[in-house]
Amino acid sequence: MVAFQVEMVNAASSADALVVFNRLFDVEKGVAYGGAELSDRNLRVLDFLTPGASPAFKELSGTGNIHSGRMIVEYALRGCSSVQLHTFFQLPLEEYPATEGSRIQRALHALIFAPRDGLIAVMREREVAGLLERSGGELRFLDLVPEQTH
Repeated sequence: MVAFQVEMVNAASSADALVVFNRLFDVEKGVAYGGAELSDRNLRVLDFLTPGASPAFKELSGTGNIHSGRMIVEYALRGCSSVQLHTFFQLPLEEYPATEGSRIQRALHALIFAPRDGLIAVMREREVAGLLERSGGELRFLDLVPEQTH
């Protein structure tokens, strides 16, 4: 399965941008699904493409099981300068930590500000570990993305 996806990415190398996969399809059940299996597969495929081996896309956009800032960082470390959210915006309102705001506001609040797995917390974690440096006093998301992809 991974070889097929790497071949698809390489075949699309002249595109300006590429969405890195979306859903797994279960032939027996006749349904597409996401979750941990999808992100595991997507990240595994991206591991074959980066660092240094990624086609010269202007942008890679990751999608699949984006449920935390930590997962956003995993996609970024493999060359995705953006991610696309689908299912995370569909949770019941009580699933989000924020008790006020629209569904989108609550979802983004969780992805960015969660104390352990939010984007800011994970970027700070990487800074403390010496894996991310501040630029002009700021931690910048795109500094997570390997140089050859942005």
